[in-house]
Amino acid sequence: MPCRPHLPKWIRLLAGLAIGVLVNHATHATTVTVSCSDDGLRCSGWAVTPDIIATAARCVLMQGHYSVSIDEKTYHVWRIWIHPKFSPEFFYQTIVRDELAYDLAILLIAQRDFSAEANDHLEDKDLLLPGTSLFAVRAKKADRRNPNEIETLNYTKLEMRKNGVVIFNGSQGDSFCFEDLGAPIYARVADKTVVVGIIVDNVPFGKICGGPIDVIDASVILEFSRSIEYFKQ
Repeated sequence: MPCRPHLPKWIRLLAGLAIGVLVNHATHATTVTVSCSDDGLRCSGWAVTPDIIATAARCVLMQGHYSVSIDEKTYHVWRIWIHPKFSPEFFYQTIVRDELAYDLAILLIAQRDFSAEANDHLEDKDLLLPGTSLFAVRAKKADRRNPNEIETLNYTKLEMRKNGVVIFNGSQGDSFCFEDLGAPIYARVADKTVVVGIIVDNVPFGKICGGPIDVIDASVILEFSRSIEYFKQ
């Protein structure tokens, strides 16, 4: 069935009761996996808050019911918001070269037993000086092609965009695949670990891995998340 912005009220009530009887100890989360009932594992996602997950919009365009997983627990997605500036048009990026496509989706989940790790976000990309430590945090997944959950990015160049940054990392790009879309990128700036944003593209046309890593700014994600607060009620 198609992914809908929300499910019928009676389903939400029953699910809420089911979630209420889950084990009540907290699971600390940074990165989750995003799956579709009709296609299995799709991508990753950043746990912005305990009920808000940010991922790439292209990860949730297929028909089906979506869920996110943290360790061995799975939570249903109740609503999905696609950034209003996102366009799936293939040639969109050939026209808009000074900014990344707003390939961003916000997922609202129902859960009561994990807390999102709190980190400051990068407010000024000018702080990303050459040599700044960058690393990706992947979701836990036993059969991952690259088993490293935290991987330092040995990049060769950073290219700034209005709403993000492109990370050129040479042959290391081969270890980042479609399933890593939505994973957060962190930086070590002034002795603090801050969220730079999430991966929204790293797959050249016709391939499933490799290529420069497009990261949309955390500030864009947080602004979009705040804009839908009213609709979460």
